[in-house]
Amino acid sequence: MEKRKPHIGDSKTGNGWMLIFADLLSLMLTFFVLLFSMNSVQMSNWEAVVKTMTRQFNPENIAISETPHDTASDQAFSAQVLNLRYLESLMQQGLASVEGLEGLTLSHRGDRLILSVPAEIIFEDKSATIKQETETALKELAGILARVNNRIYISGHTNRAPIDNGQYLSNWELSMSRSRVIAGMISSGGYMGPMTVLAYADSRFSELSDSLDLSERYQLAERTDIVIANKGYKKDLYDIF
Repeated sequence: MEKRKPHIGDSKTGNGWMLIFADLLSLMLTFFVLLFSMNSVQMSNWEAVVKTMTRQFNPENIAISETPHDTASDQAFSAQVLNLRYLESLMQQGLASVEGLEGLTLSHRGDRLILSVPAEIIFEDKSATIKQETETALKELAGILARVNNRIYISGHTNRAPIDNGQYLSNWELSMSRSRVIAGMISSGGYMGPMTVLAYADSRFSELSDSLDLSERYQLAERTDIVIANKGYKKDLYDIF
């Protein structure tokens, strides 16, 4: 039997060639648009792009970030934090030349150097008033601490004897006042870093050795500790100076 040849209008005839032709036209159009854009480049814009790419991706260029300059005090205190062993030796030499503060004790405890100042040396009994005869010696001590670049904390302590002179309501208030007075003296002596002022009152009284007589423990408890830390002066939340 003779096979019938399909006509152009026959529904079984494929139209896939139209999709290929359309894709070819799209590619040719894209190609000509690309050629046109390359021929129409603005040289000024192109030079700006080239300079930017060269500046950003050239490995020989050094990246410079703009940051605010430290103040003079920041540079002084962030430049060098003294080793506590070395600082302890310097403090002992400096304190040896100060008259009127012979009762001070200097101890090294871990990452802290603690200078304990008995209250009876510089303050009136249960008061934050500095004795006139030790004011000069206290200023000399402040001058020594002014050369320290380490962080300083001032901690006030008292014994458990109640206050009956009417100046303060509690030992906590007294220990805070003494700490502030000492911090003020150190600041006026030239120490430029911030200081944390703390008040413990008699909360640390139980840490004193039980082998001591009660009178000795009461005498040691009335003190102000100047704590020199093994770190810089980065400002803390409770700093007042």
